[in-house]
Amino acid sequence: MHSPILFCSCCGVLADMLNPVRLQEKLVEALGQNAPAIHVVPRLCHDDGAKECLGKIGDAGSLLVAGCSFSARGREAVRRLRNAGLPDMPLEWVDLREGCAFIHRDDPAAALHKAESLLRMGLAGLARRQPRTASPPMPQERRVLVLGGGPAGLAAAKAAAGSGIPVTLVEKRPKIGGMLPMLRRLFPDLSLSSDLLDELGKLPANVAVNAGAAVVGLHPALEGFEITLGRTTPAGRETETIRVGAVILAVGAVPVLPKGYYGYGEVKGVSSQMELETLLAKAEKNPEAVAELPGKALFLQCVAARDDANPYCSAICCPSALKNGLRLLELVPEAEITVLHRNIVTPGVVLENLYRRATAKGMRFRSLDPGSPPEILGGETFTGVRIKDAMTGASEELSADMFVCSTPLKPAPDVAALAGMLGVRRDDMGFLCGEEPVHPLETPISGVFLCGSARWPCTAAQAMEEGAAAGLLAASFLSRKNRDPSFVAVSGDIVPAEIRPEYCSCCGRCRDACPHGACVVADVRPPDAERPAVSVLPERCRSCGNCAAVCPTGAALLPAASVAGMAARVKEALR
Repeated sequence: MHSPILFCSCCGVLADMLNPVRLQEKLVEALGQNAPAIHVVPRLCHDDGAKECLGKIGDAGSLLVAGCSFSARGREAVRRLRNAGLPDMPLEWVDLREGCAFIHRDDPAAALHKAESLLRMGLAGLARRQPRTASPPMPQERRVLVLGGGPAGLAAAKAAAGSGIPVTLVEKRPKIGGMLPMLRRLFPDLSLSSDLLDELGKLPANVAVNAGAAVVGLHPALEGFEITLGRTTPAGRETETIRVGAVILAVGAVPVLPKGYYGYGEVKGVSSQMELETLLAKAEKNPEAVAELPGKALFLQCVAARDDANPYCSAICCPSALKNGLRLLELVPEAEITVLHRNIVTPGVVLENLYRRATAKGMRFRSLDPGSPPEILGGETFTGVRIKDAMTGASEELSADMFVCSTPLKPAPDVAALAGMLGVRRDDMGFLCGEEPVHPLETPISGVFLCGSARWPCTAAQAMEEGAAAGLLAASFLSRKNRDPSFVAVSGDIVPAEIRPEYCSCCGRCRDACPHGACVVADVRPPDAERPAVSVLPERCRSCGNCAAVCPTGAALLPAASVAGMAARVKEALR
């Protein structure tokens, strides 16, 4: 099979380090006169370079491209080549820039020798390439399911729908909005949450809102996911089953109530930040309710957080306390507010400015010793606290009308069940985990994405940013075009695995070893086969190679990285 070599000079950068003429001579020395010709093009990742190469490959049956790494500009170059009219053919990509010239820039001879070896290995792999007989289909269920109607879920639905993908938004509450209706004002600018909700609620026509429904069952199915929704109606409990191609988990988080801390629920005057939110909202709507607000308040940070039960910082408790303190001072300008804390967490310029606004308005901050928690005074009615100042070490009594506990967010009750249904990992605190740190909004399960406080406590603005990103990821996942796996580089791209039925014993080991649920053993024998069919769902396959590793008969393989191809490369490398 004729396989010419395209050498991308990277606008002269790569050609200055690896002389293509000398490289051609080395290749001829190793392979003789049958060595393929090296054609130099200035830049394959641009349309002009891609078009220029077409006249140089002739009637080639395969192609080897040498240039930068596939993860750098290789994917872009392949796309440009196909758009320029390059026919479908086996293609091999060889990294001569980052993986060769750059790391051997101080030893040109070694770089040249390695480049020649890499080209020989690529040619050997091309000769043993096993193209597939058919292109993998697109997911048939071109619909996104968004679980959760808060800021993250609404932003995800709008982003996916804006890409032309129909969306089903499921919210277990009767109305969408998540925690926004509970928070009248949002930090850092104290804007009205109702304004944000009105904007987020303007959903495109291809978004179907299913409020008041709970997920009863959710599991991967052929070409997508099957979801069973349940709702209570006057006629009784009803269920509905829908099929989708991608799932976005945006179920959010819930505030922790300070039960068991500082007499909460037993001592009058001890409340939580959420209860103070309710009082402030009432006073902002009705001036007569201002009389119910405290004239002197103590805010205690890190209640039910950063301890043995909840060993994490929620990161939004401090900004919430600053926001409510500023709101209280707007309504009661003469109020005295003291924040008791281990340290104030306000990362970034925006939240730092919120902290400075609070201090400028007269809010006081006292640092406490974590080993000496405050002691509530007053018996059944709160009158003050006894504290130990972390700076001076002295004990002191502070009087106040209200003691407000700032508590963190914790995973929503649905998170554990959803994670179990889909096989998504949770961290030690119970939040959902993506593929951190590079792909935090993607899970190892193809077609399942995360956003918002389901993966970690975040602000409404952060939730919307993550939601929009997750929506675009889901739309891209469902919109990807059919790809010919014979025209894919060996490294860096996802090429669905293949099961050769003539070698398959249907033992099911590939199904058990696949972490993405891509290998499926049919329950019913096909009429034209002697045994059950084993198929690979291309929309879920991540080319991890687990199926090929455990297959006892060699039926499972990666078309671009078969055992025969790898053996040929190793042989060339060690010749």
